[in-house]
Amino acid sequence: MTKKLLLGLSFIFAASGLYAASNAGVTSMPFLKLDIGARASAMGGAYTAIAGDIYGMRYNPAGLGLVQSTELSALARTGVANTKTQFVGAAMPLPLAALSGYSVPVIGVNALFSDNGKMDWFATNADGSARYSGVSRNAGGDMALSVGMGERVMSSDLGGALTVEHSVGFAGKYLRSTLPNSDGREVSATAYAADAGYLARMPSLGVDVGVALLNMGGQIKYLDAEEDLPAILRAGVAYDNVRFWRSRMVFTADAVNYMREKETSIRAGAEYTYDNMASLRLGYRYLPDNSGLSMGAGINALGWFFDVGMELNAEFENVLQFAVTYRFPVGKTRRERSARPVILDVKKEQPDVASQEEKAARSKKPLWFAPREQKPDAKMLDDFLLIK
Repeated sequence: MTKKLLLGLSFIFAASGLYAASNAGVTSMPFLKLDIGARASAMGGAYTAIAGDIYGMRYNPAGLGLVQSTELSALARTGVANTKTQFVGAAMPLPLAALSGYSVPVIGVNALFSDNGKMDWFATNADGSARYSGVSRNAGGDMALSVGMGERVMSSDLGGALTVEHSVGFAGKYLRSTLPNSDGREVSATAYAADAGYLARMPSLGVDVGVALLNMGGQIKYLDAEEDLPAILRAGVAYDNVRFWRSRMVFTADAVNYMREKETSIRAGAEYTYDNMASLRLGYRYLPDNSGLSMGAGINALGWFFDVGMELNAEFENVLQFAVTYRFPVGKTRRERSARPVILDVKKEQPDVASQEEKAARSKKPLWFAPREQKPDAKMLDDFLLIK
């Protein structure tokens, strides 16, 4: 199993090297680079090492292996210049044996839709100048359908109380994009991509480490023009061993490399949670062209989670995300369900004792009584105990 794990990690880094070696340039479908998830967005997008929910598929598919019960979620995101993004997804542990035989696999499915809003259409005059045609047209949009699976594959004992739990995950994507054309019609294009991730958890230290390679695929073709997908290499670390006054805190940091563009972004975030009911979040993201703070909050009750996140944008408009998630109660494992208790029929196996107890209760006589014509002696008591 260790050899397979090392082979998978080698594949991730080797593939990232191949993508980084390609020519830098502008990529298509920029919505694949967005920080989706109200919690993740509020923490600056530093989510690679704590991706333990359905939104984790966007950052590290290995986080699916940490999902303990079925969850459903929906999100709405307001963007710049009237652009809108919606997300719906579900994750569910499967009642099957995992490929590694160590845990149960978890499957996740989600759909991400992006609407670019409307755009004013300009016509060209005879002298080459532009004039407003009085027509507003759809600016196009993007869609991504993802299916992934993650599982905890093994646990390594490094001595003492130090144990490392390893998780891996993979996901496939179907991508569709539409753009306006000069003749007024929309041009559409499709492509496929894949994600792979690894996550290591050290519960005794409270440290988690993750790495993921996202949007691995070919190019998307609009008519005769081909554009690359935004391949992303993420690496992150988290520390969650801070506990005090019924509270806990989580600190995260990510390095995100956009390999086609040859740009790197640094993310950092923190989360304070009181009594597993209410959370406050703060984050910071550094981008070469747009850096800024982010913040948010979340509450949960009876399995319902309500989260909001805001990205403060100095150059453009602020970005707001609101998510609603429902998590079903954690069910029993297959082993727990198969270990049913054995119930003995006491009345059937010990009819005489039960009958005598009932008679003694009705007659208010002690259990060790004898018929009137015969008094109990020590020999009778010894014989009765031997029979029992």
